[in-house]
Amino acid sequence: MHQRLDIRAVPSADQRISMSGVMIAFFILSLPMTMFQLGAFGSAQRLITFVICAVALFLLYQTRAVLNLSGGAVFWVAYAAWIFLSVIWTARIGSQLTVALGMVLLIGALVLMAMLPVTESDLRIIRFSWMLLAVFAAVLFLVFGEQAEFGNRTHLVLPSGGSDPNEFSAYFLMPLAYFVEAALEKSGPIRIAALAATLGAFYIVLMTGSRAGAIASFVVICAVALRFAGQGFGKFLLVTILGFIGIFAAGRLLLPLVPEEVRERLSIDALLEDSGSARDEIWRTGIELMEQSDWRLLLGYGPNGAPFDSRIMHNHFVQALVDGGLIGLALFLLVIISALIVSFRNKAVFAATLGVAVMFLTLTAYSNFRPAWAVLFMALLVARRAKSRDDAKHPAGELWRNHHAKRAV
Repeated sequence: MHQRLDIRAVPSADQRISMSGVMIAFFILSLPMTMFQLGAFGSAQRLITFVICAVALFLLYQTRAVLNLSGGAVFWVAYAAWIFLSVIWTARIGSQLTVALGMVLLIGALVLMAMLPVTESDLRIIRFSWMLLAVFAAVLFLVFGEQAEFGNRTHLVLPSGGSDPNEFSAYFLMPLAYFVEAALEKSGPIRIAALAATLGAFYIVLMTGSRAGAIASFVVICAVALRFAGQGFGKFLLVTILGFIGIFAAGRLLLPLVPEEVRERLSIDALLEDSGSARDEIWRTGIELMEQSDWRLLLGYGPNGAPFDSRIMHNHFVQALVDGGLIGLALFLLVIISALIVSFRNKAVFAATLGVAVMFLTLTAYSNFRPAWAVLFMALLVARRAKSRDDAKHPAGELWRNHHAKRAV
């Protein structure tokens, strides 16, 4: 008789850091390279994304990973395919094809990485890479940040050009969620460091003068805190205490450091007075265009293809409608809704996903807005990891582990 192999003697795969985890962490850390241009090729991060696609395909082949578009990935693929297909009926095929290909490349890389098997150790490395990203972005802010001549907003002035303050704010959404989570769940020096990191990240977002970034950051902080407070009276009390400390520190330490013009711009009165920099008029124009359209109401005008002098809608939901018609809007909504659903079990990822959804209300987000899509990617990763756990509990998963344990021996 064959002796049954005891797989408990085999070291747990979840304790190892895989190539998949390293690659995903590297991709996250490389996100700020979006701000560094390489001439006609585009950003340095686009080149990195192309390499990531190739490596992810190789790893999928090597690990014999099963491609599974559950968790909302099917909507990502469908949305990218629709953007690419819509180029067919555009009027400016050259520039619009560039936008479409950029989205296909980015979504392709993110979906492929989400298909890779990841371990619990990988998830810890990925989490750490987001927090390290915040440090990297903060260094860029300190080195290259310059106050604008009018408005005193801090912009990044890089050798290859400037950076959009709204886009820059998005680099801090996922780290903010992790900082707040650590401040609530840890204790001692780690809690103090997490609180300091939360205040520091929020300060940088305020200094950019980005209303979308400030609102989204506030939503992220509140979402994590509320989810934690709902777990019991003791945790509710902790959230209340730390909340008062955070509000006091922000009012006494942070706000006095923010220029008065920036504080005024971020105020509710200023937001109501200028209607979000006249965004409501832009949205109305885009919606009226679609109401007066015939077949384009269903199919749209292609990426950035609206017959306006300014084709940017400053709201990706309206942008999805104008560029992709009702079909494009439906697919984009499915991407957002599925991301919120599959990330709900993870406090930090859900909060950051909610923050990104808020930013999409005032910003157009094609492939240049990489940090936002990277946050949504975390929802795909959470869904993939949850499915891996479920598969491992299934009898078929036991057979799979036995098979690979035997091969290891």
